Amino acid sequence: MLISPLNRVLLIILFIGNSLNVKAQINSFTIKSPDKKVSATIFTDKQGLLQYRVDYKKIAVINQSRMGLLVNGFEIGSAKKLRASKAKVIQKQFAWRGVHSKAIYHATTATVFTGPVNSTNTLAIEVQAFNTGIAFRYVMPDQGQAKITRELTTFNIPEKAENWWQGDIHNYEGTYSKSTAAGIKSGQVIGMPITVVLPNNKGFAAITEANVNNYAGMYLVATGTSVFATALDGEVNLDRNVTTPWRVISIGPDLNSVVNNDIIACLSPEPDSRLFPEDFDTEWIKPGKSVWSWMTAVRAVTPENMRRFTDLAAQCGIPYNLVDDGWGRWEAAGKDNWQLLRELVDYSAAKNVKIWVWAAYPNNNGIAGLKDSFYMKEFFKNCRQAGVAGVKIDFMSSESQNLVDFYNRASREAAKQHLMIDYHGASKPSGQSRTWPNELSREAVRGLEYSDDTDWPSHNTIIPFTRYLAGHGDYTPLSTAKFVSSTTLPHQVATMVTFTSPFLCLGVDPADLLKSEALPFVRAIPSVWDETVVLPPSEIGEVCVMARRSGTKWFLAVLNNKQARNISVPLSFLSYKAHSYQFMGNKQANTSAKGTVTNKDKFNIDLGSGDGFIAMFD
Repeated sequence: MLISPLNRVLLIILFIGNSLNVKAQINSFTIKSPDKKVSATIFTDKQGLLQYRVDYKKIAVINQSRMGLLVNGFEIGSAKKLRASKAKVIQKQFAWRGVHSKAIYHATTATVFTGPVNSTNTLAIEVQAFNTGIAFRYVMPDQGQAKITRELTTFNIPEKAENWWQGDIHNYEGTYSKSTAAGIKSGQVIGMPITVVLPNNKGFAAITEANVNNYAGMYLVATGTSVFATALDGEVNLDRNVTTPWRVISIGPDLNSVVNNDIIACLSPEPDSRLFPEDFDTEWIKPGKSVWSWMTAVRAVTPENMRRFTDLAAQCGIPYNLVDDGWGRWEAAGKDNWQLLRELVDYSAAKNVKIWVWAAYPNNNGIAGLKDSFYMKEFFKNCRQAGVAGVKIDFMSSESQNLVDFYNRASREAAKQHLMIDYHGASKPSGQSRTWPNELSREAVRGLEYSDDTDWPSHNTIIPFTRYLAGHGDYTPLSTAKFVSSTTLPHQVATMVTFTSPFLCLGVDPADLLKSEALPFVRAIPSVWDETVVLPPSEIGEVCVMARRSGTKWFLAVLNNKQARNISVPLSFLSYKAHSYQFMGNKQANTSAKGTVTNKDKFNIDLGSGDGFIAMFD
């Protein structure tokens, strides 16, 4: 995807505009957040190499680290002196669909230049300081044909900080480990986000990226020291203008603050109002839960079984039925797959259930893949004509520049046909769902499809504070299968609350769900949230306690690892009035109970190994 002529002009205007307010040559430049607690300093060392550091409440979050790019074989990232524009403050809010329904954009912004503003050899570093972190990106306009093979950016983590990381940089489906940066083997690749627990209880940070467009995704590489190097998923080729994604360091005093961080959303392009006239509330975009045959005992993707799953969805009060791989080869009585799909859509509509279908990015068993732009457009047109609500697209497994472009093309073409999207075998989220509100989820997480001996109790208490900091994730929560026997039913139900996914595709067999005491909770749990509060005693890898609100209804979800414990959970998130509640907990009996509480009350919860707790408040 090439930069448009309009965007070329805008980049040049940015440089000219900044040149009018550029300070005289300086040795360093410090930008501070509106509340003055977060700061970033950009400077050059004795060799003239570009460096930066990030502080929170005067405590180092990122120690002295490199900046710069390798463009057309030349290192761009040195200067004798710097120049900087006058800092400005951004303050606004916008609709969002993540851990809460309204995002706050409050930041100080400035641009630092390594040379004369109007020189094509000058590297500009746009930097924004939020109350919740730091973000920066590199800009170089009018470069002709530019090839970027790597970035010089590094992240020098405090020596004693603990880092939660995973090593899958293609599908982001690894399990997480905890160690200091120096404790990770040199050369180990690390998929972002990486969560940093600052020493001496000074808070948390997370490193990731935002607005990955016309570029390749970035990952980290351990060096055997406290420094993480960076690498790109393949080279980047740009026409004239170089604009990198934002490098994001989110920061907060506690887990609640990093979970509720809005930086990625703030730095992502707004949606096209022609495609999404009401933003996230555009009429044809309807988040919701879905049944899915793939992980059940009777998984066959046949017209007959899919009608059965529609029946089960209707009985469970679930609005969607995802038809996975196999429907593309349907044929019967002279009818092709599209005609049979239309019949399923009509059958389901009579029961107030809508249909999602699966498709592949590459060619798949003789069926063309969506990587072909012409076929993609025809496929989406056929989906709309058949009455399909959404498409699950699978097997990208890369963050190369070409695949990043594919995500944008697919989301755009799907939007033209009023189709929602769920990406599987996908790269990490980096704000795409703000630009494309029809993206309701993407996998990029080790979820229940693995159906293996993963340490699910521990894994589930890690990912709300690691992977999900990047955005929504299709974990396909809730199962009663043997492979999750290390967790309890309340634990499984609670994952529907703790794992954000506006398209909430369930792994459970709906036939089993109809016989389960979990059914009232599953029916009630929404797939979008207005507010999220992470409560004590939450701790990464130990226990996750999360309260979430949809409208006036609150849900409390607890996930425990393998260590039995008793916890006390304050109900301070509730309003002052009395609330009726219903809960499910207690591994031994899976008991349910009802009662009335206020925000002055607490729940004392006994948790066994792999246990959980779920409550809903009216």
